[in-house]
Amino acid sequence: MSNRYHATPYDISATGFYFDTFEQYQTRAAEYRNEYGDLVEEYEIQFVDGDYRLFDAIGVNQVNLKDWFERFEYMDDDEAVKLIILIE
Repeated sequence: MSNRYHATPYDISATGFYFDTFEQYQTRAAEYRNEYGDLVEEYEIQFVDGDYRLFDAIGVNQVNLKDWFERFEYMDDDEAVKLIILIE
């Protein structure tokens, strides 16, 4: 089962979008526009569905989102708990 995320724009004239993979995020973010037709550039990345503890401990954002998907999203529970303890 994959996790579910939401990209919430800091631009109040835009609505956000849901995504499940980094590729979905990249595709949608590259063409997402606010109500004035301007490209939306900054998002808060929110964890919507799944186990969020490691996500929160790492402090996932736009800058490290690719690392999250490549290195951490599918960590097993034992590895995730160890990493959370190290971070905190």
